Amino acid sequence: MRIAHLANMYGPKSGGLRTTVDRLAIEYAKRGHQVLIVTPDKTYSENDTDAIRKITIKSPLLPGSGGYRIITNLRAVRTALESFAPEVIEISDRTTLLALLPWAKRKGFHVTLFAHERLNEVGKIFFPLIPGKSRLVRKWNSWSRAYVDRLIATTTFAAQEFEEFGEVAVVPLGVDHEVFYLRESWHNYLMMPAGRYLFACTRLSKEKDPRFLLEVAIEMKRRGIELPLVIAGSGPLVKNLEDVISEHSLDVRLIGYINDKATLAQYMGKASVFLAPGPIETFGLAALESLAVGTPVICRSSGAISEVISERCGRALHRDASNWVDEIENLLSIDRSLLACWATERAKGFSWQKTAQSLEQIYQEFDNQPRFIHVA
Repeated sequence: MRIAHLANMYGPKSGGLRTTVDRLAIEYAKRGHQVLIVTPDKTYSENDTDAIRKITIKSPLLPGSGGYRIITNLRAVRTALESFAPEVIEISDRTTLLALLPWAKRKGFHVTLFAHERLNEVGKIFFPLIPGKSRLVRKWNSWSRAYVDRLIATTTFAAQEFEEFGEVAVVPLGVDHEVFYLRESWHNYLMMPAGRYLFACTRLSKEKDPRFLLEVAIEMKRRGIELPLVIAGSGPLVKNLEDVISEHSLDVRLIGYINDKATLAQYMGKASVFLAPGPIETFGLAALESLAVGTPVICRSSGAISEVISERCGRALHRDASNWVDEIENLLSIDRSLLACWATERAKGFSWQKTAQSLEQIYQEFDNQPRFIHVA
């Protein structure tokens, strides 16, 4: 099978989306498929590696996004697709790349749309005062759904926005167990109180609500709890967070985006608790990776991470700093060996192999010689 995978807002500091695009391509290639990945960048480029071909399209920066780019040259995308002659179209993007849908329909492609975000929830955060948002989002979703053959969500929470337009298949994402696994040396490290810290890995942008992490840090300081908070990630709110940290003299360290997965796994594995503040996460890949290395997770009850964790290895709470600090103390009082066992056992249920296999089964439902495109 030849699978073309298109992705907007994919770059050097992308988080879960970049991991998803790359890992799916690797799994598809392992299963004997040819893969094309098309993403935005500063310049046009082509790179071939075994069964995976990568093309970047020169694209403008998205204002206020902290460095993300978005493809506007759809002619270049169509040219790349026609040259590759894909048998598969998957779409994860909900912006400019959806303009390809009518063209794909005319070409006879079967199209799968991935719902990686909840547009209705994003609209509430970024455009709270604009009237009629729900109606506009519903019309956009209805139009998009009419052009696709299959709709995929990674969690029930992600699927809810599209349920009124027909069947939505829920296909969870995976975790790389060769990188994210419990090391005995990390477990021993956690037995030393002086080495304990909290860890968060999130994009520092409005929809992720990283400011809430600092509210948790302020509450900890008020209670006299000496436990550093380490935050990995980048984004447009860095300066704002630095100002709050300085103003309140918080024991919070912003270490920037971590590109190396082994290094990220080490930070996660040595942490006492992983904090996931995002209120509208549609999966929460970093939280799953944290479970895989044996670290319990506290997340927002409003998003999808509550579907990824279990009661034994995590907590899903409302946005209340006092409650979060209570649960941090509770988790610190539980034997870490038990928590690590429960966390890793939960993570074993997720793998990229399972994700790719599930998608293959869905694609087999299409008619003769199915054709798909993945636009992320």
